[in-house]
Amino acid sequence: MLQLLYEDIWILLALLFVLGVLHLAATLRTRRDRKLQLRTRTPRRTSQRPDADRRWAVTRRTRMS
Repeated sequence: MLQLLYEDIWILLALLFVLGVLHLAATLRTRRDRKLQLRTRTPRRTSQRPDADRRWAVTRRTRMS
């Protein structure tokens, strides 16, 4: 009886370990995806004046061409 209990405990511990590893991998993956999303979404320079940003974008476009 006690032997069965010990085997069950080891199986439960192994399952918990596997679940923990999977959870860690999932959280790391979502954190990386969120960082990439933030990096692609936010513009390079932001200021309090959107009209100034628009003007800067226009001058940058004319400079490039």
